[in-house]
Amino acid sequence: MRKQTKKISGWQRRINTQAGRAELGFYMLIPFLRGKAVTVDLRIQLVSEHALARGHRRKFKEIH
Repeated sequence: MRKQTKKISGWQRRINTQAGRAELGFYMLIPFLRGKAVTVDLRIQLVSEHALARGHRRKFKEIH
């Protein structure tokens, strides 16, 4: 399996997990992605205002 294929598979798995379904149909995927886009815009705004810190994994924090 190529590296790009693995990245895409991981992305699809993460989206399906967040949506709570194994396979999302097209018409269920679109509203979900629109909601994610709104959330991303809000996060960008909060991080730029220093109201939200960037999240780090626990293992990364312990190392650095």
